[in-house]
Parts: sequence; C-alpha cells; structure tokens
Amino acid sequence: MSAHWFFNPRFIALGIILLMGVFLRLPPALFQKPGGPLYSIAALHPNPAYTSMGFDEGLYRDYVNALIEDGITSYPNIVEAYRTAQSEKTDAILSPLRFLFIFAAYLWHSIFGCEALEAVRDVAAFFSMLTLVLATNFAWRLRGSTWALAIAALMVCAPTQIHMSQHGLIDGFFTFWALLCLWLLWENLRAPRDWLWLFAYILALSLLVLTKENSFFV
Repeated sequence: MSAHWFFNPRFIALGIILLMGVFLRLPPALFQKPGGPLYSIAALHPNPAYTSMGFDEGLYRDYVNALIEDGITSYPNIVEAYRTAQSEKTDAILSPLRFLFIFAAYLWHSIFGCEALEAVRDVAAFFSMLTLVLATNFAWRLRGSTWALAIAALMVCAPTQIHMSQHGLIDGFFTFWALLCLWLLWENLRAPRDWLWLFAYILALSLLVLTKENSFFV
C-alpha cells in the first residue's frame, strides 16, 4: 500500500469508524467504579443496564476457574463433573465442551492475570472487535472500499454486537469464527489452487468446531 493511501479521505474515515467501534466494545469494567481507568469518560460509553453476573457467565467462570486450579489435563474431569451435575437437574446447563471459548478465557487469565469472570468478559469484548474488523475486511475484498465503509458504519452501532461485547457469552465469539470461515470459503472459491487459503480455511473450520459442543474432550 503506497503512502498516499494514508491521506485518502476514505481511508481516514474508515480508520475513525473502526476506532469508534473498538471504543464502544471496550469492556464496561473499564468505565465503572471503583478503579475503572476510563471512568472519567463513562458518559461516552454504552454501559449495559444489567451489570450482575448472568447464569451462563457464572458457569463459564466456574469452568475457567477449574482450568486455572487443575490445568488443561484436567478437562476430562471437568466434563465428568458436568455430567454428574446435569444428571441431577431437570433443566439443561451449559456444557464445558464449548472448549475454545473457555480455553481462550483461560489463556487471557494466564497472560493478563485477571480473575476468571473478567477474563470471560474480556474475551467476548475482544472478539467483538475482531468481528468488526473482519466484516470490514470481507466487505472490502468483496465489493471495495465504499462497501467496506458502509458495512463498518453499520457494524459499529449494531445493537447485538455491542450487547455481546458487554457480557461473557459465547455468541459473539462463535460469530467471529463463523464469519471467518465464510470469508475464507469465498477466498478459496476465488483461488482454488492456493494452498495458503486452503490451510487457513481448514484451520478456521477446525477452531469453529471446537467452539461449540465437541466430544473430543470427553
């Protein structure tokens, strides 16, 4: 990309839009008391109306805590504990077989040292940002810069995307991997003999499978 691109009004506008989208998807804890480093500008950020820990978030937190305490090799024990707990209930609870989301939160905790619930929420927020960037890139590759600007502008203020960035839920995380697979499939259809695109698609599809319930870890 030549240097003059950075002074192109369309490129500058796209950069501003993406920065706005990233800001709107920052974890709400950064804007809340006590100790929120961005509390002074909290009025600019769409904080969630529901700030308590949700039931699903609590389960993800427990699974991440189990990984923190016993390590990745304990995963079959975590699954067995879930099976025992589920057999004693009449309603279904979230399975630990949603491995990739739980493992990503565990890695986030390992890197940044935050507690499990915060790690789960931070992962959800981070992948909402990645989805915004990915959707913009896909639109650019598909139809050019004008469409990329339009898609980015719509994605920045999409209520569901913002909501998923505010809570430790798997939906936004899964959305990223599904959209990545769709984009890479399109790229492979355009260049069917390019092994790099094919390898990327196989890898993304494998990670997508690991995002939802998968018996590999039983």
